[in-house]
Amino acid sequence: MTGSETQNHAPSQPDPRLVRIAALNDRIRKTNEGGITFLSRDVALMAGAKTVDLLKQVADYDRFTKTNDPQGERNRGAVLLFGKEVLWEIGYYDEQAVGPSKDPANADVTTRIMTIMLASEY
Repeated sequence: MTGSETQNHAPSQPDPRLVRIAALNDRIRKTNEGGITFLSRDVALMAGAKTVDLLKQVADYDRFTKTNDPQGERNRGAVLLFGKEVLWEIGYYDEQAVGPSKDPANADVTTRIMTIMLASEY
C-alpha cells in the first residue's frame, strides 16, 4: 500500500459546521436554552407532573449512533414515558421561525425548535 492509499483510508476530521450544529443542538436539548421547546398536546397531557422527568431524559439522551444520527447533528432521539415511545426532534428555522434556516451552524440566523411528541403522532 502506498502512502497516498494510506491517506485515503485514514479517518477524516469532523466537519466544523457539523460539530457546531451538534453543540447548538446539545445546548437546547440539555438546557432548554438557545431555542424553543414544544411538547405535543398528548405528551403534555400524559407527562403532567412528570414533565421535568421527561425533559431530563431528553437532556441525558446519549445513544447517538451512525444509524440513528448519520450526519452527527444530534438532532433527534427517542425516550420512554410511561412505557410509550416519545420522540424528540430539533428543526432549524430562520429568525422569524417561518422558513428554513440559511445556516443551522449560525445561532444568530437560526431559531432552533425542539418538538417532543409521541411516536404515534409522528
